[in-house]
Amino acid sequence: MKKFSIFCTSIIVILIAGCEKKTQVSQPKVAQVSVQNTAAQLQEPNDRQTPREITLAAQGLASIIQRKSPELLDSITGMSGIVLIRNFSSGTYGARGENIRSFYPSPIGRIMFPVKNETPIDVASMFPELARFDLNQLPSFKTMPNGLDIRDTPSEIKPTTSELLEALSKVVLPHHDLPTPFAVQIGDDLLVLAEGDVVDNICTGYFAIFKKMNGSYRLRALLDLR
Repeated sequence: MKKFSIFCTSIIVILIAGCEKKTQVSQPKVAQVSVQNTAAQLQEPNDRQTPREITLAAQGLASIIQRKSPELLDSITGMSGIVLIRNFSSGTYGARGENIRSFYPSPIGRIMFPVKNETPIDVASMFPELARFDLNQLPSFKTMPNGLDIRDTPSEIKPTTSELLEALSKVVLPHHDLPTPFAVQIGDDLLVLAEGDVVDNICTGYFAIFKKMNGSYRLRALLDLR
């Protein structure tokens, strides 16, 4: 009986040791898989269907371009109006044209905006790829607030153009090698639609900034950066 008891005790010890050894082997493997999955989620674009609120904002802008409709521009613009910027951010200022920044209160009632002694700003000629893109598959990303915003004050619309371009380049730069157009949500209430690039921290191309108002994105700024 004593021998049998010792025999049983030995088996139990062996089983416990085997379980501990198996646990020690398996734990690092599980942790490694978890870290790899997290890295993939952070680095890869969202290849699922584009969030509905982003698709609706992009479709609204694409419809303006396709139909050349002032009424559609008014329908996606907030009550605060929009800021239009045409900036020769890549250089040769003056030789190619003046930098333009204008504010238009709602209702706007047009999509062609004259510029004295220069080519008008034509919203219908912006974002040429957007109208041909499958907006349900628009690459989209989300980032934390970084200072990019359109704020109304009693005397002016902020930020300044230089501040806006600096914040915009930080938003676009991580994704500049992707086929455009693409979308970046900033915090809970801002959205950037981009059809452009960043070279030497300078944005070029077309950009639209939307701000969430009453639960939906409303257009606040259009930028033509050259």
